[in-house]
Amino acid sequence: MEVIERIVQEHLIGNKVVEEYAFLNHPLPETSLVSCEPLIEAWQPKDMVEQ
Repeated sequence: MEVIERIVQEHLIGNKVVEEYAFLNHPLPETSLVSCEPLIEAWQPKDMVEQ
């Protein structure tokens, strides 16, 4: 199996890290959408906010 195909199958579809080809491990912090809502609201341009 080619490297790209293996990464697609195992990582993108299977949601598993292909350790053999991993070159960076930087896990995302555990957050919930609820804790991110103030950040999302602050980020939106004023003309996109519903009034």
